[in-house]
Amino acid sequence: MTRSLSHLFQQINWYGERLPLRPVGVEDGPRLVAAAALCSVEDLRGNIVAVARLAKDVCRKSAEFALIVRTDLQNRGLGTLMHKLLENYALRDVITELWGIVDEDNRKVLHLMRQLEYRISFQAGLPSLRVSKSLG
Repeated sequence: MTRSLSHLFQQINWYGERLPLRPVGVEDGPRLVAAAALCSVEDLRGNIVAVARLAKDVCRKSAEFALIVRTDLQNRGLGTLMHKLLENYALRDVITELWGIVDEDNRKVLHLMRQLEYRISFQAGLPSLRVSKSLG
């Protein structure tokens, strides 16, 4: 049985603009490269374009998230919006935990994770932190 992916295609309103949300496809490669060129080195290093993704673990109960917001679009709520959409998708897909790795110096993302009630834990010997959240 083929599962419908129609719920992955939607439009959102953000600051009066309609933004399309859809799965990333192979044809998006050149646009992703161009969008990444608009990111600062710190954006890319810190794992925060507005691209959001989930990668399910083998057990399919947890998923790693990644989120990047182009520098010129930061501090306007887009990262929060995209992350909440990821959480909603994960809940719909019966994922019970979301987790990610954040550079310990990435204050913006760590602030967002605290606001969204993620647990933050140290990784021994690494300059990054693991953030995780159990989902309802």
